Amino acid sequence: ISYNEIGDEVATAIALALKDNKTLITLTIGRNNIGDDGAGAIAGVLNSMEALTILNISNNKIGDGGAKALADALKVNKTLIILYIKDNEIGDGGAMAIAKALEDNKTLTILNISNNNIDIKIQTQIKTIQEKKNELSLIRTNGNKINNNGLEKITQNVPKNAIHTLPKPRFIAFV
Repeated sequence: ISYNEIGDEVATAIALALKDNKTLITLTIGRNNIGDDGAGAIAGVLNSMEALTILNISNNKIGDGGAKALADALKVNKTLIILYIKDNEIGDGGAMAIAKALEDNKTLTILNISNNNIDIKIQTQIKTIQEKKNELSLIRTNGNKINNNGLEKITQNVPKNAIHTLPKPRFIAFV
């Protein structure tokens, strides 16, 4: 259902139509201008969809409210193994809610939450949870914001003489 710009109202209608669905395995609903309300509606029926193992809700306008609703569903979900929620507007609050939900979730193995607005501290906490849980084989957090503290954490173990300034590139044009 991707690339249709359906928005929250139609996403909510789709969620209601899928409630108690026993056969759908993958729901790809990216690039649809879905915000917190639509994500909340999908989260609200997530646990009644007994066969759903993959949810791709990337490239929308989901913020902290939608992420928190999805996190609440993840805490008790027993079927979802892959969640793509990249390229949204999720901030630290929503990402932290998802991180806490991962501690309770027993089935999710892949989470892609890249390209949102998540601080390096939250990204580090998510990665720490991944290290503790054998179920989580892949978590992608790249493309989120890194402030000066985050940059310091990334480079703290890099020897000072290993950081070089790259030479200015040369461009040659052939006409």
